[in-house]
Amino acid sequence: MDFHGPKKILDGFAFYPKLRDHPLKTAAQWTRGKKLTDECGELWRVHDKLYDLTNFIDSHPGGKMWLECTKGTDITEAFESSHLDGPKVESILAKFFRKEATTKRQSPFTFEKDGFYRTLKRRAHFHLKHNVSEDEKKFGRQRVRTIQNNILLLFLVLLVLSAQFVSFPIAIIAGAVLALNMNLAHNFFHRKFLFTLFIFNQSTFLNAFFQN
Repeated sequence: MDFHGPKKILDGFAFYPKLRDHPLKTAAQWTRGKKLTDECGELWRVHDKLYDLTNFIDSHPGGKMWLECTKGTDITEAFESSHLDGPKVESILAKFFRKEATTKRQSPFTFEKDGFYRTLKRRAHFHLKHNVSEDEKKFGRQRVRTIQNNILLLFLVLLVLSAQFVSFPIAIIAGAVLALNMNLAHNFFHRKFLFTLFIFNQSTFLNAFFQN
């Protein structure tokens, strides 16, 4: 069966994504379809340029997992949203340039230099660089981790209590805390290999367990 189309182009997309209609709905299958759609080979695409980040994987400040799993795909949106200091990161990225892309990007987002998104990033970076001290930044990072750990611990305590007392109200509260835990876990998606990186994954598993 042909799962590549032709199909009606989805709103905002340049063309219909490959394997989108495949009956097997898994993360691995979605990644395979994205690689077929983006046509980057063994490289990484950022905007309209292709880069070979193989030798940078172990040095990536955000951890190597993200680069390993996105190899062969267009990572423009992830690149733009994860790096506040645009010029500095772009200068590092330029060292790994291989060639210009020959195909059109699937995504409609252009990230123009004078557009809203990049202007906001520049202003936010300027504020953080000149108006927020390193001690304040360190305190902020520690505070986020502390809040996340406490929320996770609270959920586990409520989970045990709901089972011990067979209490539906406690289970409802535990579910609400679990939802909050999942929202907070987004703060750790682009981090090095730490247990906090997997909080969202575990929360999703526990959410499915609760539903069953």
